Amino acid sequence: MTGSCFNFVKAILLNEVLLFNWLEICEFGTDATSLVKSRPSMNKQARIPNFKEFYHFYLSEHRHPVSRNLHFIGTFGVICLAVAAIFTEKWWLFALVPVMGYGFAWFGHFFFEKNTPATFQYPLWSLGSDFVMFAHIITGQIGKKLKQAEEKYPIGKSSVRLDG
Repeated sequence: MTGSCFNFVKAILLNEVLLFNWLEICEFGTDATSLVKSRPSMNKQARIPNFKEFYHFYLSEHRHPVSRNLHFIGTFGVICLAVAAIFTEKWWLFALVPVMGYGFAWFGHFFFEKNTPATFQYPLWSLGSDFVMFAHIITGQIGKKLKQAEEKYPIGKSSVRLDG
């Protein structure tokens, strides 16, 4: 039973197309065609057209390995808290989920990345990207994904390199 549950969760996490489409519909409804395709900024005029493109941008905003590790710890903590809340029926543990997830992630942004979290402009896509990045770290795909993001969003001279 445990093996089939693990394979089911792994299949869901790795099915990026399904996740991308679901998050796109949640963020913009069914019509995301009016969004611009230029390099995104975190202002209201420029919107990222789809989740796949957003994920490349998301990774470009997570260049520092310490920041990515803090995101990983926060996401793992969120999963652990949710599982613990369900199995122990201590529903108050769900109140700690945002503190765990955002606490680690925002610490990484403010002290290592020195940028603004995408959560403020793209809340659902940002949340989804946390879990996609978590899956890419676990499955060893993060290095390849970081290289793809760097091709789309090259770094400036003062930025930290995207490294797996």
